[in-house]
Amino acid sequence: MRKACENFNLQPKDIFLHKCIQLYETIMVRHGLMVVGDPYAGKTSIINVLSTAMSTVKDDPKFVNVQLFYVNPKSVT
Repeated sequence: MRKACENFNLQPKDIFLHKCIQLYETIMVRHGLMVVGDPYAGKTSIINVLSTAMSTVKDDPKFVNVQLFYVNPKSVT
């Protein structure tokens, strides 16, 4: 994750990395999730850093191609 932070020109602060780990743990136990929070809280940065870090893991084949899908909740009836 630190290398992914460098790719996005972000400082790998401990609280930021902890939030990435929390998101990872949530993804592993849920089928779908929604990331919510205040503006400029780093939601998009956390998602991008985590997806990049997971894509660079070569030991586990399920992490090789991480794909992100964004859904507009107002478009779903």
